Amino acid sequence: MSIFGYIDEIEKNVQFNHSILEGLNYLRNLTSDSFSKLKHGDSQKIPLDGDRLFSLNQIYTTRSMDQARFEGHRKYIDLQYLFEGFETIRSSSLKDCRPQGEYDAKNDVQFFTSDFFTPIHLKPNMVCILYPDDIHAPGLILNSSGFVKKAVIKVSV
Repeated sequence: MSIFGYIDEIEKNVQFNHSILEGLNYLRNLTSDSFSKLKHGDSQKIPLDGDRLFSLNQIYTTRSMDQARFEGHRKYIDLQYLFEGFETIRSSSLKDCRPQGEYDAKNDVQFFTSDFFTPIHLKPNMVCILYPDDIHAPGLILNSSGFVKKAVIKVSV
């Protein structure tokens, strides 16, 4: 079940394991310097604890809803944090999705289709926590296409 909102509100209402709390702490202290070396379309991997916990800092333009591509991960929980801009993430239960192709173990991703989903709207300082059963289509427009600075913390399950 995906969880979304502001970090302080989420931490107040949900108990997380140490690794997720480490990831949330990194996000809480994120600054514009974290994105200063990135250009539009870039992604930078920031190791926090080897392959057990890392951040993918990204800059991109949100896509139209018809470009939604559902993805799922088996090895990692996603903490998708919006630093700047506005974005919609479509979230669906694995039970409501149909696989599109095989699981790619090297990149920990499998793509899906789904007609049943919940839109999650994010604005700056909001985070969406997505577990392996939360199939999601991130990077979508909210009202219109826009520029986004985002950090995705990958937490090993």
